[in-house]
Amino acid sequence: MRLEVPAPGHHTVMQGETWAELSLSWLGMNDVVRTELLAGANKGVPWVPPVEGQEIEMPAIVTYIAGDAETINAIAARFWGDPNRGWELNRYNKREGVSVKRGEVVLVPILRLKLTDVGRSEARAAAERDGASGGMALEQQRKADAELPQLLADVRYGRYAEAIARGNRLLGGGALTHPQLAIVHRALLEAYVAIDARASASAACAAWKSNEPNTVLDPIRVSPKIRAACDAR
Repeated sequence: MRLEVPAPGHHTVMQGETWAELSLSWLGMNDVVRTELLAGANKGVPWVPPVEGQEIEMPAIVTYIAGDAETINAIAARFWGDPNRGWELNRYNKREGVSVKRGEVVLVPILRLKLTDVGRSEARAAAERDGASGGMALEQQRKADAELPQLLADVRYGRYAEAIARGNRLLGGGALTHPQLAIVHRALLEAYVAIDARASASAACAAWKSNEPNTVLDPIRVSPKIRAACDAR
């Protein structure tokens, strides 16, 4: 017997998409509650659109059918481990009251669902059949967020060889967002300039500008060598 196990969904943000549109597509509504939940689950806010190329996680939605003499608080305790969050379930389901009628359907969003290694493999295999990444891009983007501060520190303290190795390793992982790519290429630009690798510095500048179109080479803040590397293109 094949069982369906709840697992988070994943979506790569396309140009112009908003949290409200994504909430409508994935959660069935674009109301304030569901839009806030989706944005918050991905460390965003509803009024700032997600970044193009960012892979976001969609909460798993469990469809629960209530039994006899159940309460919304008991359902919250069952799935979230906290009976005091029943009001959140009410808000998500646009319902009121503590009592839940037998047979009533309650939708329960499960955020940050942790799967076993086998579960992740199954979820990724299912996603790949649908042409999705199964969360691999999201993992890479989160790892990059954790490593970018170290990359900037390498450049700041003159560890240029380490910065170049780290930056190219991040690029090799793929699936980075445009803002992440801009940070990596800007750091590589400075590192290549420091070791006088002019061709590499020029390429890094071009990649930086392509991922951050509104770049400004302020002559007061940007060194002449960096400006020269960018002008070489």
